[in-house]
Amino acid sequence: MIYIKREECPDSLNKPSEMFVEADCKKKDVKAALLRMQHGKCCYCERPIKNLSPCEREVEHYFPQSAFKDSSGHIQWYIANKWDNLLYACAACNGAKSGKYPINRETGDIEIINPSLPDLDPEDHIDFVLDEIVPKHKEKDGSNIGKSTIEKLQLENRNDLTKEFRKLRLVLDGVFVELVGSIENEDVAETESLKNSLEVYMSAHKPFAAYIRRFIRERLQIFNDRDLPKLEQRYNRTFHRMNIHFPRGYELRN
Repeated sequence: MIYIKREECPDSLNKPSEMFVEADCKKKDVKAALLRMQHGKCCYCERPIKNLSPCEREVEHYFPQSAFKDSSGHIQWYIANKWDNLLYACAACNGAKSGKYPINRETGDIEIINPSLPDLDPEDHIDFVLDEIVPKHKEKDGSNIGKSTIEKLQLENRNDLTKEFRKLRLVLDGVFVELVGSIENEDVAETESLKNSLEVYMSAHKPFAAYIRRFIRERLQIFNDRDLPKLEQRYNRTFHRMNIHFPRGYELRN
């Protein structure tokens, strides 16, 4: 999960409160805006959803619709369908979240991260187990917010995500192998090209960017602490440590 920079409110939701209806959240311009700002990915797991069927992707109400019932039991749609309350999620994440209230009603603590809040970066709270067999989500540095978010969205039990993480690991490991070769051959242009490709993988518009950033950070440390010293010993010369720019949240590159 990465930070999502929210777009301006779509025209369909820019109207007086008494004109709001249940179907407002499904208007074409609302869905289009959500997909753009989320780069065609699920707001929670970063799975690509742009080309999924309507039954596989759903408009998500961060605060559930049931939270906005008036004294007569009618949902106040001008609050439920408020732009800041809407996200786009894959069916798996939306199904896991269902009607869960994201804030603890007794303590006020956040229990499910809203990735579109600018003062709460998901990457400060959610980490990954980088195991080759079962890579998966985990809380970062004991974060209660991260742990609760993962549990309530059932992210640690998603076999589809584990499968995608394994694929990405193979691809990224291959890039680092090529990096070693380019440095060994003193091919500066190839080295720069490979560095750039790693930075693109970490961009906000790429699927599973948070996992990729975490994996590259650890693999880069291994590269600098293990791979380069081996080359230095073999060739009896010094190699410059590899520096790669790590984006935060929404930051985007082509």
